[in-house]
Amino acid sequence: MSFAFLLLTSALPVVKVCLLSLVGVALAHLGVLDAKGRNSLSKCIFYCFIPSLTFTKLAASVDLTNMGRWWFLPVNVLLSIIVGMGIGWVFARVLKAPRHLQPHVICSIAAGNVGNLPLVLVAALCEDPSSMIANAVPAGKCTELGIAYVVFAMWVAGLFQFSVAYFLLKPSPEDTADKLPTVLQEQPGHLRLGRALHGAANFDVLELQPLRDYRAAASDIINPERSVQSAHAMLNMPVLSAFAGLFVGCTPFLKGLLFGPSAPFGFVKDCLEVLAAPMIPCMMMVLGAVLYKGPGSASLAPRLIVGVAFVRLLLVPLLGTLLVLGLRRAGVLVPPNALFTLVLLLGHSTPTAINVQTLATLHQNGEQEVSALLFWQYVGAIFTLPLLLTFFFHVL
Repeated sequence: MSFAFLLLTSALPVVKVCLLSLVGVALAHLGVLDAKGRNSLSKCIFYCFIPSLTFTKLAASVDLTNMGRWWFLPVNVLLSIIVGMGIGWVFARVLKAPRHLQPHVICSIAAGNVGNLPLVLVAALCEDPSSMIANAVPAGKCTELGIAYVVFAMWVAGLFQFSVAYFLLKPSPEDTADKLPTVLQEQPGHLRLGRALHGAANFDVLELQPLRDYRAAASDIINPERSVQSAHAMLNMPVLSAFAGLFVGCTPFLKGLLFGPSAPFGFVKDCLEVLAAPMIPCMMMVLGAVLYKGPGSASLAPRLIVGVAFVRLLLVPLLGTLLVLGLRRAGVLVPPNALFTLVLLLGHSTPTAINVQTLATLHQNGEQEVSALLFWQYVGAIFTLPLLLTFFFHVL
């Protein structure tokens, strides 16, 4: 295939992503997907659409044999995260990122969008009959198998984002104390902590004993839902649905209840598939709505924005490609087909996960800065993804 044909084939899935995102931009402009609308739709995606798709695709496609064949998919994502955290740590110090933004730089480089974008790209490539990927697997199985590959890999990223990244992006006690709108009165051995309620003159007063508990309590008052959220952060719905799908897929009796022409509870599976269908377009619309207002008012040094974009969009994909192809050449990794290899390569090649923005907003810690990093990365991905896909096709 010529370079021009490869580039065109690679660009079309990215164009589809852009068109779906433009719908979100239009809805944000009309006020439909404002902050409240984005929040509501994101909750539907998080609690309903993602779990439904994750469970149905894993339960239908995975069994003990496939888990033995697909083991490198989650390991690949884990390696990408580890390498990204190491590069991010070095990069944040070399470019002298402000102390309070160093965790944001690390997470922005380590946490790639290994779920949303690969799902859209793989589905678009599989639906294109001229694509070499569509012909790399049995007829009619490309989309189903490709989505199964992606969701089998993405649960590791979800676990990282809602555990390690969650606590990395939580503001430090010093930052929390700086943000706390309080009236402080010290007493011998005690600290009285008052907080104004919506500008009223009344105060909620909390006696803290001993004095060293002040900073922890201040953090709780800044974010009163913090303790509840952290208890459920690691076992969220997408991760639980992935574990449930793996368990059902590897248990023939349970799998037979849901899947197959004579499955007694096949109607439940049908309902879950209907709920899973809106996930991809809704995710892209939320992405467009998030990026609608541009990079925001963040006061980030240009060197940080350019540096994070370069590392996440070019350096990490290069290192990931060398890792995957090197292991394949050494015989350590034996991919079952070209689609499997493509999903591995995509796991290193996407911009920062949108969940990093979600976590920054949740903690009220650097959300404007993360928005700027996301905006410029996704603008850059319009150009880097087609080039990377072209290179992947050439290698495959």
